Amino acid sequence: MAEVKKPAPKAPKKEKVAKPIRLTKGWTEKSWLEHKATMTKEAIPEGWLPMSEIVKKAKEAGIKSSRICSAMGGDRAKNAPWAPVFQVVYVGSRKYGSPKILTEGFAKLNDPEFHKVVRKGRPKKVKLADKTPSIMDAFNKAGED
Repeated sequence: MAEVKKPAPKAPKKEKVAKPIRLTKGWTEKSWLEHKATMTKEAIPEGWLPMSEIVKKAKEAGIKSSRICSAMGGDRAKNAPWAPVFQVVYVGSRKYGSPKILTEGFAKLNDPEFHKVVRKGRPKKVKLADKTPSIMDAFNKAGED
């Protein structure tokens, strides 16, 4: 008779360890936890909508998802909201926004002048009034003669 081989015992699973928080722009772990604690609630305020639903309705209204997310404080609400109507709250690890965002917030975001970003660009080149002659100017002048 053939001998039945038993599979080797599996190694025990490693215990999951939470990843460290990635912090930028001067945030420390302590300051981030304090900031998040100010936005955290025990229960969802009545009528407030999850971020995914707000973004879905914003897209239907023709507003880019990046614009609505930035207005609400950006990734993890690290920045200040653009207006009080865009204030968010955390319940657990999910973000929720006020139902006023769908009316007042969308009206503000559809206004092209609301929170218009000033672009940094190169300064315009200044043309010299008395332009120094170049080699091409001398060549063109010689061709005219």
